[in-house]
Amino acid sequence: MTLRNVGKSESDNAEDVQGMLASLAFSYPVRVLRVSDELDSSYPTHEIFLRPQGREFVRVGSAWEKTIARGPNAGDTMISCRIEDPSFDKPLDFALFKDRTGGWDVRWSRPRQDGE
Repeated sequence: MTLRNVGKSESDNAEDVQGMLASLAFSYPVRVLRVSDELDSSYPTHEIFLRPQGREFVRVGSAWEKTIARGPNAGDTMISCRIEDPSFDKPLDFALFKDRTGGWDVRWSRPRQDGE
């Protein structure tokens, strides 16, 4: 199952993406900030920060800029993200994809359970 538009950013570049990351359980301002231009898959290109209500931004994860290899968006840029916060049962993986307005859509997928 893929959820679309669970977050939104009006940023028009991959240097400093800011927006909202939201679900039924939480809603946080998010910032995905470039820290490296190295496109080696073993090193993150970005760090992820969330801002809990009434607090400053807190670093909660890393992200990797990638080029989409297949499909109608082949050649476009995406940012693959992972949040690893102790308050989550397991890491939260999501991706940022460019939208038609130049901003970014936040999407995540949940693996199918047996019988779905």
